[in-house]
Amino acid sequence: MNLKSNGQINYRLQYEKMDARLKNAHIIAHEFNLNPYDIDENWGDKQMADTLSFLNELHRKK
Repeated sequence: MNLKSNGQINYRLQYEKMDARLKNAHIIAHEFNLNPYDIDENWGDKQMADTLSFLNELHRKK
């Protein structure tokens, strides 16, 4: 959770992080014909990051 210096939650940063995660889930889902919401709910951040780096490597080799 992102906190401001006064202890309040910084919702803008929190939503940006959630948006980025959902975008990543949509990219992975598109590549593998999966449901992006299943990926978003069931995959950890490291698993998503590893999959995205794998896809980037594949695209570089093409």
